[in-house]
Amino acid sequence: TEIYTLSLHDALPISVIDVCETARYLAKAGKDAFLWGPSVLEFMELGDVGEPGFYIAVPTRRYPQLSVKWVVTKKKTRSKYKGMPIQSLKDAIVSSMPMLDDDKRRTVLDDAAQRYPKIKDFLRKVGAEYGIE
Repeated sequence: TEIYTLSLHDALPISVIDVCETARYLAKAGKDAFLWGPSVLEFMELGDVGEPGFYIAVPTRRYPQLSVKWVVTKKKTRSKYKGMPIQSLKDAIVSSMPMLDDDKRRTVLDDAAQRYPKIKDFLRKVGAEYGIE
């Protein structure tokens, strides 16, 4: 997986941006595009991620675009949330953990454990990898 970033200091987190805006970015990215990593957590309102802009997974490299961090991946494991194509929740958590500080990791894992009790064992394992009990 490769990440190409266009830095942007004025971008808003997805939770602040309308669902229509998210749909517009995904539609412009193409049929195989989906929200990735921290953007999935932000969109699902899990934890206090607060990542600016969007992480969007695509099969081929794209030109930098304002508010978008392209993630080139051949993976097609994805789900839908509120009608939007997203990376699966487990994959989004694993992808996001290295990018988050300890406080944000903890809030994501706590929120996910409360909302998705069926994956508590998975969340405990991920937390243990980062020293979070």
